[in-house]
Amino acid sequence: MKAIIINKYGATSELVMANINRPQPGRGQVLIKTKAISINPIDYKTRQGSGIAFLLKDKFPKILGWDVAGIVDVVGLGVTNFSKGDCVFGMLRFPDESACYAEYVVADVNEIAAVPSDISMIEAAATTLAALTALQALTQMKVQPGRTILIQAAAGGVGHFAVQLAKLYRLRIIATGSKNNRDYVMSLGADHYIDYQDTNAFSNIVDGSIDYVIDGIAGKVGADTIKLVSHDGIICILPVEHAEPVLEKAEMLGIKVILFRVTPSSSDMLTLATYLARKQLIPKTEHTFDFSDTAIQHAHKIIEKGHISGKIVITI
Repeated sequence: MKAIIINKYGATSELVMANINRPQPGRGQVLIKTKAISINPIDYKTRQGSGIAFLLKDKFPKILGWDVAGIVDVVGLGVTNFSKGDCVFGMLRFPDESACYAEYVVADVNEIAAVPSDISMIEAAATTLAALTALQALTQMKVQPGRTILIQAAAGGVGHFAVQLAKLYRLRIIATGSKNNRDYVMSLGADHYIDYQDTNAFSNIVDGSIDYVIDGIAGKVGADTIKLVSHDGIICILPVEHAEPVLEKAEMLGIKVILFRVTPSSSDMLTLATYLARKQLIPKTEHTFDFSDTAIQHAHKIIEKGHISGKIVITI
């Protein structure tokens, strides 16, 4: 089968096409014929040797990627809830290597769910790691209806799912992003939108009025908004490599911070599948590319630059 591999950590040019043996599912696993994968910031960070590279075995070649949507091709021993031909999607084995940049991928059945009948493979692949992150972050903070949440980078991969879920959970939503994404984010259900490039952006927000934060930026930007968080509020930081400024200031003010890491979950994927089927969750795909090393190299370059609205999906 064809797969995109890296033989060492480094630049996008390390992503190359290779022919490798097709994997076989073990007990409790299925082999998925891949139809679509999505690219996340953690992909390029790991390719560079940062991100979660320190958690992976020091063995090459490696196949990156954790998001997959496809068709069950082979059912392993002990699997009763999926059959050959089923359409499934999920985030696999994160933060371990799961090898999703490939034509066939092995998945544990406790990490995947059935794709709703009217949802495309592109939509399904987009609704995996990013959507799970948003869902699990809200769950971990134990959000309550009627409270106020600040969602940083609200048009991004995690952000646009977080806004939709927060609306579903009846939260008051303050969202940040560039001025170009205002109309889109407001259409998702945000109550107030802030252009992060505006130096007076937060002047109309009362200090201590925010109960929850999903912070996809952290760093100085995250630290500068801590004064807006109530004394019993919770900040959920996604890019932990930039968490230190937020942690330092939060500790001074006695505000709780969660350093968040998403985990695979078939039950959470079922929840997302339900929301997709009901049209309560609508993924946005900013770019779609074919499966080639040059396309995936290009996708990594786009994500590295930041400011992407929605997701990048590769079709196979």
